[in-house]
Amino acid sequence: MGRSLASALFALVFASYMLTYSRAFDIVADEGTMFAVTESIVKLGRASIDQGNHLQYLHWATIGLDGSHYSKYGLGQSLAAVPLYALALATPALGLIDVVLLLNPLAGALAAAVLMLAALELGASRQRALAVVLIYAFCTTAWVYAKNYYSEPLAGLGFALSCWGIAIMLMRRQSAGAALAGAGVGLAVLVRSSAIMVAPVLLLVTLRYGGARRWRFTWAALAPVMMAVTVVGLYNWGRFGDPLHSGYGSETFSVYPWVGAWGMLFAPGRSLFIYAPIMLAAVPGLRALRQPAGLRVWLAGATLAMLLLHGAWWSWWGAWAWGPRYLVPVLPLLALGLLGILPPCGKVDMRNRVKATLVGLLAGLSFLVQLPGVLVYRTHFFWQVMQVLPDADPDEASLYTFQFFMPLTNLRQALRGNLDLAWKPGLHAPVNIVGLLLAVLGLLIGVVGLRLAWRGRRMGRVAALVSPLVVLGVALGSLAYYQWNDGNPFRSLGAVVEECVSPEAIIFVGDDNLQTNQQIWNVNRSIRRMIGVPSDIGQMQLHTLPIVQRAVQAGQPVWYLQTEETPPVAFLTELANMGLCGTTWPVEASTRLVRWSRCDQ
Repeated sequence: MGRSLASALFALVFASYMLTYSRAFDIVADEGTMFAVTESIVKLGRASIDQGNHLQYLHWATIGLDGSHYSKYGLGQSLAAVPLYALALATPALGLIDVVLLLNPLAGALAAAVLMLAALELGASRQRALAVVLIYAFCTTAWVYAKNYYSEPLAGLGFALSCWGIAIMLMRRQSAGAALAGAGVGLAVLVRSSAIMVAPVLLLVTLRYGGARRWRFTWAALAPVMMAVTVVGLYNWGRFGDPLHSGYGSETFSVYPWVGAWGMLFAPGRSLFIYAPIMLAAVPGLRALRQPAGLRVWLAGATLAMLLLHGAWWSWWGAWAWGPRYLVPVLPLLALGLLGILPPCGKVDMRNRVKATLVGLLAGLSFLVQLPGVLVYRTHFFWQVMQVLPDADPDEASLYTFQFFMPLTNLRQALRGNLDLAWKPGLHAPVNIVGLLLAVLGLLIGVVGLRLAWRGRRMGRVAALVSPLVVLGVALGSLAYYQWNDGNPFRSLGAVVEECVSPEAIIFVGDDNLQTNQQIWNVNRSIRRMIGVPSDIGQMQLHTLPIVQRAVQAGQPVWYLQTEETPPVAFLTELANMGLCGTTWPVEASTRLVRWSRCDQ
């Protein structure tokens, strides 16, 4: 029964997240960088992200031993997206970015399903377990972050798995639970290496509360964590020659931990209790959660470790984020803490009525707070702050004041119709009726599936199995429809590149228009290697020209993909100075492929 409910709940939450799914993609920030790693792994079998060199400043710390540009972010997010990218690459009807953006809705829905299993394992009734899961999925910032490609939701799935494992270990006294808890922490470490800070808390729980099997539990929990740490170390060593160097360079933990911790809890611009008021109930809930012994230590200890660690980070506010971004991974832990305050079913006395009423009010308020976050793209707020204070950092200017308050600003944008939804992407875009109907259809299937699974019996088990598959199918169908309907001018680019450019060739690109690059990345199925040309001349001479010189010396063909009206003059001048001449192949009306070869050939 428990697994059937979890499966059906996954379908419902995922379908709900697809109702607010967005095709918006920050190609120049974390999202674009991690996507580029996935693309390189699938197409080239490497982890470099040189195809984005023209979109971001190339910091010295991200240049690897081989001269290529690498991501400073964890490998886990990019690895988890590999199956999605491969699916889209093999299915021309699907956009590559569109499908990869399904990762966080999937991770958020899986975290909700795992939380259901954890709550039931801890002895909660179905009603209380469902309440915890729905609060987590729709009354916290987990919903907002399921819309983008940041790594926090996947790390949150890791922490949810660890909670389920802890519950199994403490309730059943099984080593499998400890191993699952360690695997969850290991997943979080692969996604965000800072999650290693919770490992001591995990070992404390296994040693202190493991009883006669404490050492067996400890080794079972430790093994997957050490495997994850080894993978991270090897990844760093292969790129930079140092297992401890991840590419962050001078970015450090330079703030007093209590400063950032206070800000993430109470500062108006990032307060956990403002952006998810229901967490006010999680604090007394954790205090009241005494059984099983060790659970409270894990939930509170891991949360505190992540809070203090990220509180010391130089940009603890998370950079253009909705609420306390770095606390999103521990939301499953805090949500489970609500079990300590949610009244048991059947006990209807005044005290329990008061508890239920307060939790209901806080949950309702939290749900309303999330709506502006899921309906409107986050950057609108920061651009408006910059219009008022053009010389100030919009993050720092809005942290400690209600003068600039993101939920209210986003609410005003939503009321104007400036929405960030796949079926209503922007102020002037009309509502895409077909896209909306497909999203609603998926949601109805999720609701029916959960209702049948709740009743149990054979039909419930069938619904629990079928509803996730149908909801996933509807989601992929909607993405195919959006891809067919968006008028992307570069649909045939990949096929032309494959036909004209030999496999050993290198293609350089220099157009830094963000919309153009997102359109190309979404449909380019060519597996030819592409390298971005930085607009900064110094960066171009330092990082790009050596690649060209090595390619020419090795006899590799050199191409330039021109999608802009005026290609980078400095780069083309350098090519000419090397004795290279260009020959143009038209691709489409606004696109050219230029082959640069020795003028005497």
